[in-house]
Amino acid sequence: MKQFFISVVGKLWVTIILLSTIGLTIIVLLLIQIFIQSNLKDNKQLLQQTTTQIVQMVDKHYDNKAIQTQALDMLPKNMNALIVFPDEKELFHSANEHALSTKMLEKLREEIKGNSNKTNFQKIELQDEQRGEKISLYVSSAWFESPNGKSKGDIYVFKSNQDIYKSVVTMSQTVAVFYFLSIIAVTVFALFLSTRIAAPIRAMRNAASQIASGDFDIKVQIVSNDEIADLGRSFNRMGRDLKANIQTIEAEKDQLSGLLGAMADGVIRFSREGKMMLKNPPADIFLSKWQASTDNLDKSAIPPVLADAIQEALASQSTQEVEIDIDNYSYAAVLTLIRDESGELNVIVITRDYTELKRMIKMRIDFISNVSHELKTPLSMMTGYSEAIIDGVAESKEEIIEFSTIINEEANRLARLVNDLLDVTRMESGFVDLNLNFQELRPLVEKVLYNYENFAMEHKVEMISEFETADFVYNFDADRMHQVFVNLISNALRYASDLEHGGQVTIKQYVTDYFVVLDIIDNGPGITAEDLPYVFDRFYKADKARKRHKTVGTGIGLAIVKSIIEAHNGRISVLSNYGEGTTFRIELPLLAKSTLTIDKGEK
Repeated sequence: MKQFFISVVGKLWVTIILLSTIGLTIIVLLLIQIFIQSNLKDNKQLLQQTTTQIVQMVDKHYDNKAIQTQALDMLPKNMNALIVFPDEKELFHSANEHALSTKMLEKLREEIKGNSNKTNFQKIELQDEQRGEKISLYVSSAWFESPNGKSKGDIYVFKSNQDIYKSVVTMSQTVAVFYFLSIIAVTVFALFLSTRIAAPIRAMRNAASQIASGDFDIKVQIVSNDEIADLGRSFNRMGRDLKANIQTIEAEKDQLSGLLGAMADGVIRFSREGKMMLKNPPADIFLSKWQASTDNLDKSAIPPVLADAIQEALASQSTQEVEIDIDNYSYAAVLTLIRDESGELNVIVITRDYTELKRMIKMRIDFISNVSHELKTPLSMMTGYSEAIIDGVAESKEEIIEFSTIINEEANRLARLVNDLLDVTRMESGFVDLNLNFQELRPLVEKVLYNYENFAMEHKVEMISEFETADFVYNFDADRMHQVFVNLISNALRYASDLEHGGQVTIKQYVTDYFVVLDIIDNGPGITAEDLPYVFDRFYKADKARKRHKTVGTGIGLAIVKSIIEAHNGRISVLSNYGEGTTFRIELPLLAKSTLTIDKGEK
């Protein structure tokens, strides 16, 4: 019930009822007042007319008492008359309801006596001693002369106030019934009218609720042509415009989300209070690395360096740049300020993982250093031995031949280094010309193993070849693949040589669902986990334990191997546990032109 009265229908209904009730009440009161005044006026006229008629009859039939009595009997209902002749004889007619006592008649005469007007009308209050109440009378009086004109008589025509007001009461009851019936009718009509008026408003309220819940296709039905209909049309137009605006905002939001998701840099938005409000996937990676970091002892959400930079950016209202190191990862962070919808300052943090860039910079420095070193060593030896020959240090023919041989070997080494550098550069740039032919793999591997038999025997290394399919034919470049096996087998022999428990190098070949696989396995010292991701980088040399041998490569052999394998649409990976040996695995697709997608960076 309370809900009804606070609703639009209830308020409108109550308002209409109150206004109608007030209006009807005023009208009824005015009607009653008008009726009372009209009734009094009519009774006054009737009393005065009756008085005049009686005076005329008395003047005409002064001596005929019977006729006078008959005339008095003809008085209207509830009307009384008192005729006082000069000889003080009274002729009185009274209704049964309002018979007047002798004292009351005397009092009436005393009230009227002394009036010099021919006719008179006034209201008189008389005390009814028998009933113990006052009686109000409306009295019309007149005097008449005797036939001889020597004396005067009085005529009093009166009517009780109660008799007059009986008709007023009856009329008031009738008006009261009409009043209450009108209130009931107005109540029903007000409820109907308010419900009809409020129906479109309720429809718009329901439509607004549906729009608030995301249904922008809802429309309000227009059933009239008034102001509410205009409001409904405006509401429908607003719904269409709102739908278009929401779609535009969502499209822009999707574009922004797509851009943020596609960005390689992390984007994080912080409020002035430091609350994280937005982030993209790269930022999630950045934060997850910090959460898993061994440096995050207090399990904070963001690195302290970044938290301090945010506070500094807000305090100085300027752009900040910081570097953040998380374990083995390096990040650069740029902090800028923007304002949100309410005008509050927010901080946008853009993080960039430059670990690879940092490694590449280091690799470039190492590359220059290694190339300089690799070039400097043979050049130094060539210069030294040539100067020895020129200066006559080598006196005998044998010494000259020995020095010349060393110079020749170093020159060949220098040439191989330059050729290797050119090869790896061309291969990594995609300029690899392959002479592909269908041929067996096993003879190529056996040839390489045969070339290293003396080295293996000298360094106590056992070489084993295990081919699951000995006559397997594959489409490959024999010269390039020969280069691959020479690099891998020579490396395996180098690190498996001169071991106390005896070295062993095994070449295994087998076929899977999609690849022909060749594993080159040695039982040497292995490679540490820190070095594994970088063994195929140019000029990268593994841990110090694998450098103890006198024969040290240039550091670009594995980079060449990787480029050749990838040129054959294959992939190469390395498996190793430090102290337990190393396995280099070559996987070549079974089809000459592989339909598989091979990630060249996959290990």
